[in-house]
Amino acid sequence: MTLDQFEDSFRVVAARGVGRDDFRRFGEVVTRKICDLLFVAAAVAAALRRNIIDCTDIPITWVYRRTAIVPRGSGHRL
Repeated sequence: MTLDQFEDSFRVVAARGVGRDDFRRFGEVVTRKICDLLFVAAAVAAALRRNIIDCTDIPITWVYRRTAIVPRGSGHRL
């Protein structure tokens, strides 16, 4: 991501009226989702009798990858 793209993304967020509380809630949701993914990955690794989580243990599906990249309707590439 270039500096111009980074600045543009901040302008888009500012135009939508996003506040500090919104970022805090978003951070909580992201943290909870990452913990859930790591919990499942640890269970998969344990079921395969491994102590280390492998990239293939993380349960990310094609649909999740497609919908989690950029919010719909933003009109900009972030």
